[in-house]
Amino acid sequence: AGRDFYDLHHFFYSGYKYEPKIILERTKLKPKMYLEKLVKFITDEVSQRHLDEDLSTLLPVDAFHKIRKILKTELLTFLTDEIQRI
Repeated sequence: AGRDFYDLHHFFYSGYKYEPKIILERTKLKPKMYLEKLVKFITDEVSQRHLDEDLSTLLPVDAFHKIRKILKTELLTFLTDEIQRI
C-alpha cells in the first residue's frame, strides 16, 4: 500500500493525466465516484503506521523522512482537488 501511495502521489505531483475510460472499465465506476471511494478508504483505513512500515524499506532514509509526514495529506488533497475538478 505504501508504494501505491508513493506512486499515486508522484503521478499527481508530476501533473500526469489519467484515462477516465480505463477507470470505468476496470472498476465499473465513473472516475468521480471511484476517487470519492478512494478518499474514503484512505481516510478510514490507511494509517501513518501502515505507510511508515511499507515505505521505510523502499526508500532511502533521507527520502523517507522527507515524504512520510506529508504523503497522506498531500495525496488526499490531490484527490479532493481532482474530485472537485471533474
